[in-house]
Amino acid sequence: MKRNLLCVGLSLFFIAHQAIAQNVGINATGAAPHTSAILDVSSTTKGVLFPRMTTAQRNAIASPAEGLMVYNTDCKDINFYNGTTWISMLLFSPAALSATGITSTQFTANWTNVPGATAYFIDVSTNSAFSSFVINNLNVGNVTTYNVTGLSCGITYYYRVRAVSSCGTSSNSNTIVAATTTLCCGPVQRLVATAGSPNSNSWETPYSTFWHDSRRQYIITAAELNAAGFCAGDITAMQLNVSATGSPCMSGFTIKIKNTASTTLGAYEGGTVQVYTTGSHCPAIGWNNYVFSSPHYWDGTSSILVEICFDNSSYSSNYTVFCETVSAGQAYGGYTDGISGACTYVFSNTITNNIRPVFRLNAMGF
Repeated sequence: MKRNLLCVGLSLFFIAHQAIAQNVGINATGAAPHTSAILDVSSTTKGVLFPRMTTAQRNAIASPAEGLMVYNTDCKDINFYNGTTWISMLLFSPAALSATGITSTQFTANWTNVPGATAYFIDVSTNSAFSSFVINNLNVGNVTTYNVTGLSCGITYYYRVRAVSSCGTSSNSNTIVAATTTLCCGPVQRLVATAGSPNSNSWETPYSTFWHDSRRQYIITAAELNAAGFCAGDITAMQLNVSATGSPCMSGFTIKIKNTASTTLGAYEGGTVQVYTTGSHCPAIGWNNYVFSSPHYWDGTSSILVEICFDNSSYSSNYTVFCETVSAGQAYGGYTDGISGACTYVFSNTITNNIRPVFRLNAMGF
């Protein structure tokens, strides 16, 4: 009896030793395992059953090993741990698309929608291996675009995205290259276009004090700003050049501004933000400087709409301002007498034309 037990023990020892020293095969035919496999499982009638658990049970696994696999019973999905997060085998990776809206300081990352995704995570790096990050694993919500800002000019960036759901995270998307433009600038004060010539016509000068009240809007296109050397960034002040004074001074003189997709005007546009106002303004000969109460951020791609208005109760003569000829429809507005609230009034006496004051802007590029 003791001898039989000893034989069985020795047999088990040698079998175990062989299993440890070599690869292991599990099958119904007795076939040897493949030499390249530590474990070779084969069957035509049965499968492999991974540990089955809920999402909560999966998440409760302490210090999961990289490559650990489970079957998620909540999601009916195989999950594996990649060393950082649980990856869903059923959640597709988004396809990253080319960047748009590229300027010297930003770009818009784009990708395709993934069915079942509840959010997306984005990485941005200055190297294609993503060994360091500008943005790392940022949850941007359930969207398919994200505006990446605060970048440096003339730098090549790389981005990739992942979809996420309650079941886990997808694998990384493909990598997209997005290089910011090399138009790098700091604080500047520049004319938008030409020096222009003096103009005192009531339809042209924004200081049309031959009338009680005036409200004008002007378009400055992104192409004009870029050609003048402006970068995306804060516009902090504006100047207009006066060659001859008029009267009276202008009450409630106000400047408003906004970014716009428009390149022409045929009616007043709303949505402007007040950046300068004063109770009474008497322009002097030369450049009149209007420092904004708060900077206006120009995104580098939109047109800028500038609105100038005042509200008097008397009239005399226009101030003469240097103006320039621009494209048709870049100037719009009107004047009248005897109204109140000119800065919001919708004038009926209006004109759309191609004569615009010469603008000089102070801006801070990034």
